[in-house]
Amino acid sequence: ATTTTTKKLSSSLTFLLEADQVWENISPQWRNKVDNYGLLQLDISWAYLKLESLDNLSDATRRLELAEIVLRKQVHSNF
Repeated sequence: ATTTTTKKLSSSLTFLLEADQVWENISPQWRNKVDNYGLLQLDISWAYLKLESLDNLSDATRRLELAEIVLRKQVHSNF
């Protein structure tokens, strides 16, 4: 990735992580009713991947697992 792309990704990751902190203040009841929370986890994991951030590999894995749980609740199995 170019330096400009890396800077944009890093900046995006900062905002995504801030959004994740805000979601922590939302009741689990609401988090489980919408797919936004799962999609946010995917976006954060994708940013880690694109930044080749091995230091965050365990966090990315945890977020991918969480995204799968949330999105499976939102999408019908025949989708």
